[in-house]
Amino acid sequence: QSLRISSRYLRAIEEGSFEKLPGPAYVVGFLRTYSKFLGTDPKTVVDRFKAESTGFHSKPELEFPTPPPETSVPRTAIVVGSVVTAAVVFGAWHFWQTDEQVKFDAVPPVPEGFGNSSPTDLQNSALPADEQVVLEIDESSDIEATPEPIDSAVVAIESVDIEAEEELTTVVPEKLNMPSDVSGDYTFVRDSVSNSSETITGDLVEAPAEPNLIPTPPPPPTSTVSQEPPRVYGHENADSRVTLLARQDSWVQVQSAENQLLITRILYSGDSYLVPDLEGLTLITGNAGGLEILVDGESISPLGPEGAVRRNIPLEPNALRALAENERQ
Repeated sequence: QSLRISSRYLRAIEEGSFEKLPGPAYVVGFLRTYSKFLGTDPKTVVDRFKAESTGFHSKPELEFPTPPPETSVPRTAIVVGSVVTAAVVFGAWHFWQTDEQVKFDAVPPVPEGFGNSSPTDLQNSALPADEQVVLEIDESSDIEATPEPIDSAVVAIESVDIEAEEELTTVVPEKLNMPSDVSGDYTFVRDSVSNSSETITGDLVEAPAEPNLIPTPPPPPTSTVSQEPPRVYGHENADSRVTLLARQDSWVQVQSAENQLLITRILYSGDSYLVPDLEGLTLITGNAGGLEILVDGESISPLGPEGAVRRNIPLEPNALRALAENERQ
């Protein structure tokens, strides 16, 4: 127990059975400890052990397990499979796109010379060459060569008298009679229009002019809702010496020395707050210029410009007067 070496290892050392020992490092340690215990020289014992156990120092041969060969798919198979998959996906996509397309009928090509032909040529081309009709205009007639609508009326104002009488002359041209059967080369000449006309005489009565009415938009509705009267907060503080009067919309917050909130709200223009007569009250406002402070009924100077934020303002009469004096300077 004093050596802390197992008895079987000591027995193996005494018997010289070094093969029963765990290893060279342990054996050397055991020999040094055991020789010191017996009172002999540890170095001499260790050297003698190394000389007698030459084969004991040979390192054991280690056998490492060979890892099994990795079974992997050949690269060629991977490439071929990828190409086939891509082809299948592309074919399915193309087939789906083809079904979604809208098919239009092809427009036949325009025949040559179609744009250069005149309306008369198109009308003549509809009949055979031997059945074409040629229209000639008699130069002796009073009708000009310029085309006119057949149903148009020419109105001539003969005279205008006091009773606003007018004579309207309507010229009605005679209709052109053409045979229904054309069997040869015929030339039709339009007869001159006779100068016969109908004279229509009537009294023109001037209709009364209608007044030009311009719609006017209705007047905008007037607001019937009256504005709310200014509110007074803290009216229970009858002994108040400090009053906060809002000339503009201002956010205020009053808290006590124990950080207890007495009021935190927006005072709209005209609203007021009667500050209780307590010590340690402070004010925070978001619009120092829009807030008027009354001390004992007298207005003091604003504590800052419009829109200025002021914090920790003491709500004591003397302190407020001093702050107003500093702000004025």
